[in-house]
Amino acid sequence: MEADEKTFRYSYVFKNLGVFYLMFLVSCVVAGWFVGIREFMFFAILIGVGVILLTLFLTFSVNVSNVAIKTRTLFGTKSLQWSEISRISSQGSSLKLHNHDGGGTLSIDPRLDGSAEIFNLIFSKRADLFDAYKNDPISCSHKNNISTLVLGLVFIILSFLLYFYKNYFFVPGVLGLWLCIQSLINLYTNPRTITLENNRLVVNYLKKSISYSADDIASFQMGVSPQKQFVDVFMVLKDKRIMKMPRFKQGYFIFYPVLKQWHEIHTARHSELSA
Repeated sequence: MEADEKTFRYSYVFKNLGVFYLMFLVSCVVAGWFVGIREFMFFAILIGVGVILLTLFLTFSVNVSNVAIKTRTLFGTKSLQWSEISRISSQGSSLKLHNHDGGGTLSIDPRLDGSAEIFNLIFSKRADLFDAYKNDPISCSHKNNISTLVLGLVFIILSFLLYFYKNYFFVPGVLGLWLCIQSLINLYTNPRTITLENNRLVVNYLKKSISYSADDIASFQMGVSPQKQFVDVFMVLKDKRIMKMPRFKQGYFIFYPVLKQWHEIHTARHSELSA
């Protein structure tokens, strides 16, 4: 390993979840042994899948140096030198790095321990990669809200089935209704897009838009977990209000530096004009 190289892996908590999953499956196999061979084979397959997934997570790592960024798995190593990276994109909450010919990509997951530091290293090496997004509207992702809505509808349907077959309705129906109401409220109240218009940031909701001057904003802050994972972005206003930014399609890795750069540019210009 090079002297300047840093290695990042998945969090200890995430590994332990995998261990508990394995323990649960082992218990199921023991129970299945007394039930019958079919159940035993079913749980044995589940344990095999669990072992494979746990091994993949335990052996995955990202290595960052002054020369390149690498991902290592059981199946091999992928590497991109900083000069080879032509563009970035988002896949869910992950950041994808693409090379010039489009034949190679690396994916950086925000659940990795130290993902906030990985982002800072990428930004320090290739800040220009984020410029392509600075004039595009930042669009809100409704994936989680839609998933919650679907889950709520499933619980409501389940409650009706329980009512007809067991004359039991209350608990799953109430839970499903609560999930549906919560998701619909979020769909209505969360921002749809954020647009950057010169020195103004415009947050567009379903029925209204709110505009903030760059001078009204104190800073944009990165929310970091105890494992130094990149988990949230906050807009801190000068009147001490703090606005937690929702999840956007561009992902934290992309929309955070776009907002931060925009704010730094326009506050610097204002300072120059004032001087």
